[in-house]
Amino acid sequence: MGLGAVEAGLPGAVRLLPAALRGSVEAPPSKSYTHRALLASLLAGGGVVERPLDSLDTRATAGAVEALGGRVEWLQGRVEVEAPEGLSWGCCIDAGESGTTARLVTGVAALLDKPVTIHGRGRLHRRPVLPLLRSLSLLGVSSVSSGPGGCCPPHTVRGPARPGVTVVDAGASSQFLSAVLYTGAGLGDWVEARVAALESRPYVDITVRVLEAYGAAVEREGYRVFRVRGPLRPTVYRVPGDWSSAAPLLAAAAASGGEARVEGLDPGDP
Repeated sequence: MGLGAVEAGLPGAVRLLPAALRGSVEAPPSKSYTHRALLASLLAGGGVVERPLDSLDTRATAGAVEALGGRVEWLQGRVEVEAPEGLSWGCCIDAGESGTTARLVTGVAALLDKPVTIHGRGRLHRRPVLPLLRSLSLLGVSSVSSGPGGCCPPHTVRGPARPGVTVVDAGASSQFLSAVLYTGAGLGDWVEARVAALESRPYVDITVRVLEAYGAAVEREGYRVFRVRGPLRPTVYRVPGDWSSAAPLLAAAAASGGEARVEGLDPGDP
């Protein structure tokens, strides 16, 4: 795939000439799926994540997996996770600047019977977690936040979470609901999440798809009620391409009048 390009007079500048885009390219892998597959592999006792997105945020999640008892090895085109002893205690988890890491890991850490502190830096300290902590409290999890206003990281949770019913206000972030679903996936009996508000529904669908791929039982009533339970099983999971990252490639091909194939996308991806 290429464009005609002619060097211009300015150093480092090029002049692009009209040309039809043709050929094929692999879509960049999805960050959302990568986060979720790494954590599912931990709860499953191991797994292989193929075509992961390697980024600062997903590396933060991989670091959390290691802090909670997993062994993570980044290889060419895949990540191998081993957790033969299952989930184990780690006192502190550095989520970097990744809100996804901080929130999803909170749901996993809530399974432990010792306190786990999730911290980070930069913008993470302005990312609210209080609605999630309230939801986990209904499952028997105690928590405290020492972040701004008592509602943001750093925060500490202590379980163990127990099966039961909770209410989730995910109006500010769907990650609050996704985190509770991970808590349920780590238990052997049902957790029921009754949803008071929800934004970004597709991200919850992604969470459900990943957990089901790892063997979780999930029942749902639309987006109002979710029921989930484990156990999860070790799985080889292939991360699909990211539609939002592929969109510019598809648009460029269409605008140029060419024909391009973007591979690795899942037509059923929410």
